[in-house]
Amino acid sequence: MPIPVYAFTGFLDAGKTKCSQETLCDTRFNAGERTLLLICEEGEEEFDVSAYPYHHVYPEIIDPETLQPLPDGEEGELVFTTLDRNGTPMIRYRTRDLTRLQTAACPCGRTLRVMDRIHARSDDMLIVHGVNLFPSQVETALLGVEGVAPHYQIIITPTDTMDLLEIKVEMRPEAFSDNIREVEALRKRVFAAVKQIIGLSPRITLVEPGSLPRSEGKIRRVIDHRKD
Repeated sequence: MPIPVYAFTGFLDAGKTKCSQETLCDTRFNAGERTLLLICEEGEEEFDVSAYPYHHVYPEIIDPETLQPLPDGEEGELVFTTLDRNGTPMIRYRTRDLTRLQTAACPCGRTLRVMDRIHARSDDMLIVHGVNLFPSQVETALLGVEGVAPHYQIIITPTDTMDLLEIKVEMRPEAFSDNIREVEALRKRVFAAVKQIIGLSPRITLVEPGSLPRSEGKIRRVIDHRKD
């Protein structure tokens, strides 16, 4: 049965703090409805520990493959267990978000564990040549290369020996030209940036601006022919 999940994420600010505190204090929220509120905040000065009782929800980090709990400081998938909900309790609700929990002091007075910023999702993970690859890693690499846009497509094709990893990247209009030497230099810069982050050596193909196929304005990020 589908269960609505509401998450407050990011840094606490005046508007978001007031909204989340009022939601938690509203008796209608915990009156048996099939809803779950997740508070995923990094404490700031106005943190009110009385409004965020730790015993309501217990967060854990698990290995997304073995589902075993991981110690604080290790990266894995964030899961939540509700401890006192009257309606639809959840045990290790899988968010599919990859992060880590750490213990650290905070000037706001918080003594709970701190969640790092979420950078990827476990259900987006690809395994290529035995290496875990996340599409968000490719985007991070492209953002650091002048001349290309963060518009890309990952294509994985099985061969008789090993899987072929190709990444098509759209060039920016100002960098697109018929100067082969300049285009090749840009391709090498993209290759170096991507390899440094993902630890793999993909085939980089630079394409014209706006040429990657889009569906409802969005590019299909991954084409995995191993599933064909």
